[in-house]
Amino acid sequence: MMQNFRQIPLVAHSCQMEKWFLAGNEYKVQVTHGKPIDILTVKKNTIEDFAHSVHKKKESVKLWLNTENLEKVELCPLCKTGTDSASEVVKIHGQPYYQCTKCSHCFLLRRLSKNKLEEYFKHDEYYRATYTDNKIIQARVNQVSVPKLEWVLKEFGRIYHRRPEAILDVGAGAGHFVYACRKRGISADGIEISQQGIEFCRNNFGIELMNKDFLSDSGEFNDSDYDVVTFWGVLECVPYPQEMIKAAYRVLSKKKGMVIVEVPRWNSFSTAIQKTFPDSVVRHLDPIGHIQIFTDFSLSGCFRKNGFDIVAAWYFGMDIYELVSQTSFALQNNETREILKRVINSLQEQLDAGKLSDEMIFAGVAKSQANETF
Repeated sequence: MMQNFRQIPLVAHSCQMEKWFLAGNEYKVQVTHGKPIDILTVKKNTIEDFAHSVHKKKESVKLWLNTENLEKVELCPLCKTGTDSASEVVKIHGQPYYQCTKCSHCFLLRRLSKNKLEEYFKHDEYYRATYTDNKIIQARVNQVSVPKLEWVLKEFGRIYHRRPEAILDVGAGAGHFVYACRKRGISADGIEISQQGIEFCRNNFGIELMNKDFLSDSGEFNDSDYDVVTFWGVLECVPYPQEMIKAAYRVLSKKKGMVIVEVPRWNSFSTAIQKTFPDSVVRHLDPIGHIQIFTDFSLSGCFRKNGFDIVAAWYFGMDIYELVSQTSFALQNNETREILKRVINSLQEQLDAGKLSDEMIFAGVAKSQANETF
Protein backbone atom coordinates (compact mmCIF):
# COMPACT_ATOMS: atom_id res chain seq x y z
CA MET A 1 0.00 0.00 0.00
CA MET A 2 1.26 3.49 -0.86
CA GLN A 3 2.16 5.68 2.06
CA ASN A 4 0.63 9.12 2.25
CA PHE A 5 2.36 11.61 4.52
CA ARG A 6 3.62 15.18 4.80
CA GLN A 7 7.09 16.48 5.56
CA ILE A 8 6.95 19.62 7.70
CA PRO A 9 9.50 21.90 9.40
CA LEU A 10 10.31 20.95 12.99
CA VAL A 11 9.49 24.51 14.08
CA ALA A 12 6.06 25.60 12.85
CA HIS A 13 5.49 29.01 11.27
CA SER A 14 2.30 30.78 10.25
CA CYS A 15 3.32 30.27 6.61
CA GLN A 16 5.66 27.47 5.57
CA MET A 17 6.52 25.22 2.65
CA GLU A 18 5.70 21.55 3.15
CA LYS A 19 6.24 18.45 1.04
CA TRP A 20 3.19 16.22 0.68
CA PHE A 21 3.59 12.65 -0.58
CA LEU A 22 0.26 11.46 -1.95
CA ALA A 23 -0.46 8.32 -3.98
CA GLY A 24 3.21 8.04 -4.96
CA ASN A 25 3.57 11.69 -6.01
CA GLU A 26 5.36 14.58 -4.32
CA TYR A 27 3.82 18.06 -4.03
CA LYS A 28 5.35 21.25 -2.67
CA VAL A 29 2.54 22.94 -0.77
CA GLN A 30 2.62 26.44 0.71
CA VAL A 31 0.76 26.07 4.02
CA THR A 32 -0.79 28.94 5.98
CA HIS A 33 -2.15 28.67 9.53
CA GLY A 34 -4.74 30.94 11.12
CA LYS A 35 -6.95 33.80 9.97
CA PRO A 36 -7.44 37.01 11.96
CA ILE A 37 -11.13 37.38 12.72
CA ASP A 38 -13.40 38.79 15.39
CA ILE A 39 -15.54 35.67 15.66
CA LEU A 40 -18.05 37.27 18.00
CA THR A 41 -18.84 39.99 15.46
CA VAL A 42 -19.43 37.60 12.57
CA LYS A 43 -21.32 35.09 14.75
CA LYS A 44 -22.93 37.60 17.09
CA ASN A 45 -26.51 36.37 16.78
CA THR A 46 -25.63 32.73 17.43
CA ILE A 47 -23.45 33.57 20.43
CA GLU A 48 -26.19 35.71 21.97
CA ASP A 49 -28.94 33.17 21.56
CA PHE A 50 -27.43 29.76 20.94
CA ALA A 51 -30.45 28.07 22.46
CA HIS A 52 -32.65 29.64 19.80
CA SER A 53 -30.27 28.39 17.09
CA VAL A 54 -30.39 24.86 18.49
CA HIS A 55 -34.19 24.99 18.58
CA LYS A 56 -34.39 26.18 14.97
CA LYS A 57 -31.92 23.52 13.83
CA LYS A 58 -33.95 20.78 15.51
CA GLU A 59 -37.06 22.08 13.76
CA SER A 60 -35.24 21.99 10.40
CA VAL A 61 -33.98 18.46 11.04
CA LYS A 62 -37.51 17.30 11.85
CA LEU A 63 -38.96 19.07 8.81
CA TRP A 64 -36.41 17.99 6.21
CA LEU A 65 -34.83 14.73 7.36
CA ASN A 66 -37.86 12.50 7.19
CA THR A 67 -37.78 9.15 5.43
CA GLU A 68 -39.54 10.23 2.25
CA ASN A 69 -36.93 12.97 1.60
CA LEU A 70 -33.87 10.77 2.10
CA GLU A 71 -31.76 8.56 -0.13
CA LYS A 72 -29.13 6.06 0.97
CA VAL A 73 -25.57 6.56 -0.26
CA GLU A 74 -24.42 3.28 -1.79
CA LEU A 75 -20.93 4.38 -2.92
CA CYS A 76 -18.37 6.70 -1.34
CA PRO A 77 -18.94 10.09 -3.03
CA LEU A 78 -15.21 10.41 -3.78
CA CYS A 79 -13.57 7.04 -4.43
CA LYS A 80 -16.74 5.05 -5.25
CA THR A 81 -15.99 2.28 -2.76
CA GLY A 82 -19.14 0.52 -1.55
CA THR A 83 -20.48 2.02 1.67
CA ASP A 84 -21.12 -1.43 3.14
CA SER A 85 -17.43 -1.41 4.10
CA ALA A 86 -17.56 2.09 5.63
CA SER A 87 -17.71 2.64 9.39
CA GLU A 88 -20.11 4.80 11.37
CA VAL A 89 -18.14 7.55 13.14
CA VAL A 90 -20.80 9.76 14.73
CA LYS A 91 -24.54 10.47 14.86
CA ILE A 92 -25.56 14.14 14.79
CA HIS A 93 -29.22 14.84 15.59
CA GLY A 94 -29.69 11.10 15.12
CA GLN A 95 -28.24 11.08 11.59
CA PRO A 96 -25.19 8.83 11.02
CA TYR A 97 -21.97 10.01 9.37
CA TYR A 98 -19.81 7.23 7.92
CA GLN A 99 -16.12 7.17 6.99
CA CYS A 100 -14.77 5.43 3.90
CA THR A 101 -12.06 2.88 4.72
CA LYS A 102 -10.22 3.56 1.45
CA CYS A 103 -10.05 7.36 1.03
CA SER A 104 -11.00 8.44 4.62
CA HIS A 105 -13.82 10.69 3.35
CA CYS A 106 -16.78 11.22 5.71
CA PHE A 107 -20.35 11.51 4.52
CA LEU A 108 -23.96 11.14 5.60
CA LEU A 109 -25.16 7.62 4.92
CA ARG A 110 -28.73 8.84 4.44
CA ARG A 111 -28.99 12.31 2.96
CA LEU A 112 -31.54 14.55 1.32
CA SER A 113 -32.19 13.62 -2.29
CA LYS A 114 -30.72 16.00 -4.89
CA ASN A 115 -34.05 17.72 -5.51
CA LYS A 116 -34.82 18.11 -1.80
CA LEU A 117 -31.29 19.37 -1.13
CA GLU A 118 -31.67 22.06 -3.79
CA GLU A 119 -35.07 22.95 -2.37
CA TYR A 120 -33.53 23.33 1.10
CA PHE A 121 -30.76 25.67 -0.07
CA LYS A 122 -33.14 27.69 -2.22
CA HIS A 123 -35.90 28.20 0.32
CA ASP A 124 -34.86 27.49 3.93
CA GLU A 125 -34.97 30.90 5.63
CA TYR A 126 -32.99 29.92 8.72
CA TYR A 127 -30.08 28.63 6.60
CA ARG A 128 -29.94 31.79 4.50
CA ALA A 129 -30.29 34.12 7.48
CA THR A 130 -26.64 33.44 8.36
CA TYR A 131 -25.48 34.98 5.09
CA THR A 132 -28.16 37.60 4.51
CA ASP A 133 -28.04 39.44 7.82
CA ASN A 134 -28.00 43.17 7.06
CA LYS A 135 -26.47 43.95 10.47
CA ILE A 136 -23.17 42.23 9.70
CA ILE A 137 -22.72 42.88 5.96
CA GLN A 138 -19.50 44.84 6.29
CA ALA A 139 -18.14 42.52 8.97
CA ARG A 140 -18.57 39.52 6.66
CA VAL A 141 -16.93 41.38 3.78
CA ASN A 142 -13.98 42.68 5.81
CA GLN A 143 -13.34 39.69 8.06
CA VAL A 144 -14.38 36.77 5.86
CA SER A 145 -14.24 37.68 2.17
CA VAL A 146 -11.35 40.15 2.05
CA PRO A 147 -8.82 37.86 3.85
CA LYS A 148 -9.78 35.03 1.49
CA LEU A 149 -9.32 37.27 -1.53
CA GLU A 150 -5.91 38.40 -0.25
CA TRP A 151 -4.86 34.75 0.12
CA VAL A 152 -6.08 33.91 -3.39
CA LEU A 153 -4.14 36.85 -4.86
CA LYS A 154 -1.01 35.91 -2.92
CA GLU A 155 -1.03 32.26 -4.01
CA PHE A 156 -2.02 33.02 -7.61
CA GLY A 157 0.74 35.61 -7.81
CA ARG A 158 3.27 33.19 -6.32
CA ILE A 159 2.52 30.63 -9.04
CA TYR A 160 1.81 32.83 -12.07
CA HIS A 161 3.56 36.12 -11.16
CA ARG A 162 0.50 38.20 -11.94
CA ARG A 163 -2.99 39.00 -10.70
CA PRO A 164 -5.89 36.90 -11.95
CA GLU A 165 -7.86 38.55 -14.72
CA ALA A 166 -11.27 37.14 -13.81
CA ILE A 167 -12.74 35.03 -11.00
CA LEU A 168 -15.84 32.81 -11.04
CA ASP A 169 -17.36 32.18 -7.60
CA VAL A 170 -19.54 29.05 -7.62
CA GLY A 171 -22.19 28.99 -4.91
CA ALA A 172 -21.74 32.70 -4.27
CA GLY A 173 -24.30 32.84 -1.45
CA ALA A 174 -25.17 36.48 -0.85
CA GLY A 175 -22.31 37.77 -3.03
CA HIS A 176 -19.87 39.00 -0.38
CA PHE A 177 -16.80 37.54 -2.10
CA VAL A 178 -17.80 38.76 -5.57
CA TYR A 179 -18.30 42.22 -4.09
CA ALA A 180 -14.87 42.11 -2.40
CA CYS A 181 -13.25 41.18 -5.73
CA ARG A 182 -14.90 44.00 -7.64
CA LYS A 183 -13.97 46.49 -4.93
CA ARG A 184 -10.35 45.51 -5.60
CA GLY A 185 -10.80 46.11 -9.32
CA ILE A 186 -10.89 42.41 -10.23
CA SER A 187 -13.48 41.14 -12.68
CA ALA A 188 -15.66 38.63 -10.84
CA ASP A 189 -18.96 36.84 -11.36
CA GLY A 190 -20.99 34.59 -9.09
CA ILE A 191 -23.31 31.63 -9.57
CA GLU A 192 -26.09 31.07 -7.03
CA ILE A 193 -29.29 29.01 -6.99
CA SER A 194 -30.93 30.74 -4.01
CA GLN A 195 -33.28 33.55 -5.01
CA GLN A 196 -32.91 35.06 -1.54
CA GLY A 197 -29.13 35.24 -1.96
CA ILE A 198 -29.49 36.73 -5.44
CA GLU A 199 -31.89 39.41 -4.22
CA PHE A 200 -29.70 40.23 -1.20
CA CYS A 201 -26.68 40.68 -3.46
CA ARG A 202 -28.62 42.85 -5.90
CA ASN A 203 -30.10 45.05 -3.17
CA ASN A 204 -26.97 45.46 -1.06
CA PHE A 205 -24.08 45.27 -3.53
CA GLY A 206 -25.71 46.19 -6.83
CA ILE A 207 -24.42 42.95 -8.36
CA GLU A 208 -26.48 40.46 -10.36
CA LEU A 209 -25.50 36.88 -9.61
CA MET A 210 -26.13 34.24 -12.26
CA ASN A 211 -28.97 31.87 -11.41
CA LYS A 212 -27.43 28.73 -12.91
CA ASP A 213 -26.52 25.15 -12.04
CA PHE A 214 -22.74 24.91 -12.40
CA LEU A 215 -22.82 21.22 -13.31
CA SER A 216 -25.46 21.36 -16.02
CA ASP A 217 -24.44 24.81 -17.29
CA SER A 218 -20.66 24.57 -16.88
CA GLY A 219 -20.14 24.22 -20.64
CA GLU A 220 -21.09 27.89 -20.99
CA PHE A 221 -17.89 28.83 -19.16
CA ASN A 222 -15.40 26.55 -20.95
CA ASP A 223 -14.20 29.24 -23.36
CA SER A 224 -14.43 32.02 -20.82
CA ASP A 225 -11.70 34.31 -19.51
CA TYR A 226 -11.91 33.01 -15.92
CA ASP A 227 -8.56 31.94 -14.56
CA VAL A 228 -9.75 31.25 -10.99
CA VAL A 229 -12.78 29.21 -9.92
CA THR A 230 -13.70 29.37 -6.22
CA PHE A 231 -15.92 27.10 -4.12
CA TRP A 232 -16.33 28.71 -0.69
CA GLY A 233 -18.25 26.20 1.44
CA VAL A 234 -19.89 24.45 -1.51
CA LEU A 235 -18.49 20.93 -1.96
CA GLU A 236 -19.77 19.80 1.43
CA CYS A 237 -23.30 20.68 0.30
CA VAL A 238 -23.48 18.77 -2.99
CA PRO A 239 -24.03 15.05 -3.68
CA TYR A 240 -21.29 14.90 -6.33
CA PRO A 241 -18.23 16.93 -5.27
CA GLN A 242 -15.96 15.22 -7.81
CA GLU A 243 -18.15 16.38 -10.68
CA MET A 244 -17.86 19.98 -9.46
CA ILE A 245 -14.07 19.78 -9.56
CA LYS A 246 -14.21 18.15 -13.01
CA ALA A 247 -16.37 21.01 -14.24
CA ALA A 248 -13.88 23.53 -12.82
CA TYR A 249 -11.08 21.71 -14.65
CA ARG A 250 -12.93 22.07 -17.95
CA VAL A 251 -13.24 25.81 -17.34
CA LEU A 252 -9.58 26.26 -16.39
CA SER A 253 -7.54 23.64 -18.26
CA LYS A 254 -6.81 25.76 -21.35
CA LYS A 255 -5.59 28.67 -19.22
CA LYS A 256 -3.75 26.60 -16.61
CA GLY A 257 -5.77 28.39 -14.00
CA MET A 258 -6.36 27.84 -10.28
CA VAL A 259 -9.19 26.23 -8.33
CA ILE A 260 -9.86 27.22 -4.71
CA VAL A 261 -11.92 24.97 -2.42
CA GLU A 262 -12.98 25.60 1.19
CA VAL A 263 -14.57 22.72 3.11
CA PRO A 264 -15.26 21.60 6.71
CA ARG A 265 -12.49 19.37 8.06
CA TRP A 266 -13.17 16.09 9.84
CA ASN A 267 -9.92 15.90 11.84
CA SER A 268 -10.61 18.95 13.98
CA PHE A 269 -11.36 20.05 17.51
CA SER A 270 -14.90 21.04 16.49
CA THR A 271 -15.56 17.46 15.41
CA ALA A 272 -14.43 16.20 18.82
CA ILE A 273 -16.67 18.72 20.59
CA GLN A 274 -19.69 17.84 18.48
CA LYS A 275 -19.18 14.13 19.09
CA THR A 276 -19.63 15.02 22.77
CA PHE A 277 -22.69 17.26 22.18
CA PRO A 278 -24.35 15.61 19.14
CA ASP A 279 -27.87 16.88 19.83
CA SER A 280 -27.09 20.61 19.96
CA VAL A 281 -25.05 21.01 16.75
CA VAL A 282 -25.91 24.00 14.54
CA ARG A 283 -22.84 24.21 12.26
CA HIS A 284 -19.89 22.12 10.95
CA LEU A 285 -21.38 18.58 11.21
CA ASP A 286 -24.75 19.77 9.97
CA PRO A 287 -26.73 16.72 8.78
CA ILE A 288 -29.04 18.75 6.57
CA GLY A 289 -26.61 20.78 4.48
CA HIS A 290 -23.15 19.36 5.20
CA ILE A 291 -23.53 15.95 3.63
CA GLN A 292 -19.76 15.70 2.96
CA ILE A 293 -17.01 16.21 5.56
CA PHE A 294 -13.48 16.10 4.15
CA THR A 295 -10.14 14.90 5.43
CA ASP A 296 -6.89 16.32 4.09
CA PHE A 297 -6.38 13.08 2.20
CA SER A 298 -9.89 12.87 0.73
CA LEU A 299 -9.82 16.47 -0.53
CA SER A 300 -6.33 16.12 -1.98
CA GLY A 301 -7.48 12.93 -3.72
CA CYS A 302 -10.43 14.80 -5.21
CA PHE A 303 -7.98 17.37 -6.61
CA ARG A 304 -5.51 14.83 -7.99
CA LYS A 305 -8.10 12.61 -9.59
CA ASN A 306 -9.74 15.48 -11.43
CA GLY A 307 -6.83 17.34 -12.99
CA PHE A 308 -5.27 19.56 -10.32
CA ASP A 309 -1.91 19.65 -8.56
CA ILE A 310 -2.12 20.97 -4.99
CA VAL A 311 0.04 24.07 -4.48
CA ALA A 312 -1.29 25.69 -1.29
CA ALA A 313 -3.38 24.99 1.82
CA TRP A 314 -4.81 27.20 4.54
CA TYR A 315 -6.02 25.98 7.95
CA PHE A 316 -8.24 28.04 10.27
CA GLY A 317 -11.52 27.62 12.10
CA MET A 318 -14.06 28.44 14.78
CA ASP A 319 -13.37 25.52 17.09
CA ILE A 320 -13.10 27.59 20.25
CA TYR A 321 -16.33 29.38 19.36
CA GLU A 322 -17.84 25.89 19.19
CA LEU A 323 -16.42 25.04 22.61
CA VAL A 324 -17.76 28.25 24.15
CA SER A 325 -21.21 27.80 22.64
CA GLN A 326 -21.62 24.14 23.51
CA THR A 327 -20.31 24.28 27.08
CA SER A 328 -22.28 27.42 27.94
CA PHE A 329 -25.44 25.89 26.52
CA ALA A 330 -24.87 22.59 28.35
CA LEU A 331 -24.23 24.37 31.65
CA GLN A 332 -26.96 26.99 31.05
CA ASN A 333 -24.44 29.46 32.40
CA ASN A 334 -24.00 32.85 30.77
CA GLU A 335 -21.15 33.71 33.12
CA THR A 336 -19.13 30.79 31.76
CA ARG A 337 -19.79 32.04 28.24
CA GLU A 338 -18.59 35.54 29.09
CA ILE A 339 -15.36 34.26 30.66
CA LEU A 340 -14.53 31.98 27.74
CA LYS A 341 -15.35 34.66 25.15
CA ARG A 342 -12.25 36.57 26.24
CA VAL A 343 -9.89 33.84 25.07
CA ILE A 344 -11.59 32.69 21.86
CA ASN A 345 -9.17 34.31 19.41
CA SER A 346 -5.94 33.47 21.26
CA LEU A 347 -6.90 29.83 21.76
CA GLN A 348 -8.03 29.51 18.15
CA GLU A 349 -4.62 30.72 16.99
CA GLN A 350 -2.99 27.81 18.81
CA LEU A 351 -5.40 25.26 17.33
CA ASP A 352 -4.85 26.63 13.83
CA ALA A 353 -1.08 26.39 14.24
CA GLY A 354 -1.47 22.74 15.24
CA LYS A 355 -3.74 21.91 12.27
CA LEU A 356 -6.66 21.10 14.55
CA SER A 357 -8.99 23.67 12.97
CA ASP A 358 -12.35 22.85 11.42
CA GLU A 359 -11.90 24.62 8.07
CA MET A 360 -9.36 24.11 5.31
CA ILE A 361 -8.80 25.71 1.93
CA PHE A 362 -6.82 24.01 -0.82
CA ALA A 363 -5.55 25.69 -3.99
CA GLY A 364 -4.76 23.64 -7.08
CA VAL A 365 -3.42 24.40 -10.54
CA ALA A 366 -4.74 22.66 -13.62
CA LYS A 367 -2.43 20.10 -15.21
CA SER A 368 -2.56 18.55 -18.66
CA GLN A 369 -4.51 15.43 -17.78
CA ALA A 370 -6.08 13.56 -14.89
CA ASN A 371 -4.96 9.98 -14.55
CA GLU A 372 -4.39 9.40 -10.84
CA THR A 373 -6.38 7.38 -8.36
CA PHE A 374 -6.75 7.45 -4.59
